[in-house]
Parts: sequence; C-alpha cells; structure tokens
Amino acid sequence: MKICDQCGPNYGVRGLPRRPDCSIKSCFFICDWMEHKGKTSRINLCEYCIDARKKSIPYGYDNYKEWRIKDKSKPKPIIQDIPIEAILPYLFDSFSKHFSYSFPSPTRASICEMSLKNYLVYLSRCASVSKEWNDYFNDPLFWKPIFKNILVNSFYEKKKKIMMAENTKKIPSSDWTNSEIRSNKCQMVVINETKDIPFDIYWISARGTKNIPGVCDYRSDVSPMSTYRCGTTYPNARWMCIPKKEWLHQNPYSNIGFTWTVNVFDLKTFKKEDHDTLGNGKLSYIVRIKEPNYSKMLSIKDIHKDFPDYRIRIINNLFDKKEISYKWTKERNKRNQTTQIINNLKEEIKKLQSEVSESQEKGNNYLYLMNKIN
Repeated sequence: MKICDQCGPNYGVRGLPRRPDCSIKSCFFICDWMEHKGKTSRINLCEYCIDARKKSIPYGYDNYKEWRIKDKSKPKPIIQDIPIEAILPYLFDSFSKHFSYSFPSPTRASICEMSLKNYLVYLSRCASVSKEWNDYFNDPLFWKPIFKNILVNSFYEKKKKIMMAENTKKIPSSDWTNSEIRSNKCQMVVINETKDIPFDIYWISARGTKNIPGVCDYRSDVSPMSTYRCGTTYPNARWMCIPKKEWLHQNPYSNIGFTWTVNVFDLKTFKKEDHDTLGNGKLSYIVRIKEPNYSKMLSIKDIHKDFPDYRIRIINNLFDKKEISYKWTKERNKRNQTTQIINNLKEEIKKLQSEVSESQEKGNNYLYLMNKIN
C-alpha cells in the first residue's frame, strides 16, 4: 500500500494534528511527493486519498486515478457540442411574445424590446470570438428561424397599421351625431367558421392616416369554430380581425384578415342555432369569418427566400441606421465631455498636490525654526 507522509505514521512529525485516516480536509492535494530538478511535483493519490474520494468519483470508475486518466483523455468541449435545436425554443419564445410596432417605418421600426435587440447583437458578435464560434453563429440553421419569426411579427404589426388606415364605406349612420350614436348601441357577434385559424379581435378606436398611425385596442381572440360576443358596441364602430401570430408562424399567409364597420341597419337575430350557449335571441351585428380560399393565398414577403447572411437581414429589420447613428454620436459626445471633465479634475488634483507639497515644505521649515528657537 502506498502511503504518503501526510497520511502515514510520520504525519504528526510535521507538527500538524494527527489523523488516523486520510480525508479530503487533511489531504485533498495530490500525494506521493517527488523531487524533480529541484521542484516538487504531484503525480498521484495514495490509497487513503482514493478511499476518501470514492464518494465523489463518477459512476463507472473503480478509483480516482482511473477517472483522472480517462477524464484527461477526453476532448475539450466546443461550442458545436451544443445543438442549435436546444437554443431555438428559447429564442422563439422571446421573439414571438415581446414584439411591438413603432411608427412610421413598417419594417425597420417594427421592433422587439431593447433588451432582446441587445441580446441579438451579443449573439451576432459571438461570431468574432473564434473560428469555431464563427462557423456556429453563421450557420443558417441558427439565424433563419429567428429571421422568419421576426418577419412574421413585423408583418403582423404592419398588417394592423394598414387595416386601421383603410377607407370606410359610407353607411346610413355615417353622419349621425354623437347623441344618435349613443342612443343606438347594439350587440356584436363574431363567428369564426374556419377549421383551424384562431383570430385576434381589435376595436379600432382611432383611424390611421398616411402620416398618423391608427390606434386599436385588443378585445379578445376567437378560436376556430367558436364565437366571440361583444355585449355593447355602437354604430360606425370599426373593428378588425387578424390571424394570431402563433398560427402565422406555421402558416405565413399575408392576405387573411379584414375590417368591418358596425351598421345598425343590418342587425340580425343571434339564435341558438348560431351558438348553443351564447345565442340569446337579441338583435346583433353578426360577422362571420369564412374559411379562406388557400389557392389564392399569398405568402409574407421574403418568408421563403434564402439569404447569404441572415444576421445582417435581422439587424436591418430591427435597427434604423439614422437612429443608431444619432445614438452613437450622442454617446461619443457624452464620452468626450466626461473625458474632458476627468482631465480637468486631473489638472485640479495636480494643482492641489503641488499646493500640498509647497505647504509641507514651508511647514518643515517652520518646524525646524521652532525647534531651534529657545
């Protein structure tokens, strides 16, 4: 049995507390000391140390030495060991939920939260770390799904803007006063007759124009083969429906969704036949979402197109060059101002240090005279 000085009977000679057995606390460095060219090297553990460490040896190894030898022979992990498929679900979750629209540019200013935009920049800059990282973070499999996700989100917000700015047809109540509108409220029912398309329902509270964005309020969603009932709406109120983002990610069609204006001169009875539970026999403005003709469907622009560098496409979609240039200039000026303040402070410190040195010299002279004068 190999026993090192730290673990064996001579252990107490060192003036250290005697321990009958080796333990991690008393001997967790490698034992069996050897002198080699004036330097101490540590080559292996004694059997006491091995016994003390058996509990921490990975399953499948008989002893610590076997584990260390095999562990050292293992190749070092590289970034390619992380499957891209393991990262994508987290990216999808972030870039499908945290997304908003900013007027006026429908493409460049359709943005996700700044924290996520910065996160994309960090991911993009990872390509410059090393050759392996460059290969990994330039792989189209990594960026293409994110690019498509952002395209769908951007399209969704742009679609809302376009529909809010649509011209409305004149109806009998178009010229009514506010008093007449208020006194003719009604119920509205939206029946989704599609097989698999869920829709988001919005009330357009302010119509958009070419230069001024519209305003809409999310009210509800309506699942396939189900109904949404709004208990109170008013003549001339404008509404719109658009497929939910989750569906658009799987079915990127651009020409599904429409607007409507509530016309109280076209009310119909909402019967039980329309909906077993909600059908209440009231006069309602009924909107039916029909199954689309897929032979006439158009895809979202660029959604099926291949690009040599998706990273650049994503950056161009999320960032506006003028805005970034302005922010860069602002930060540069701020940095220059701070640097100038630091330089001024340094000059002030040098001046104060000089005054302190001069005062110290005078003080030393005065102290000398004080000691010499009786």
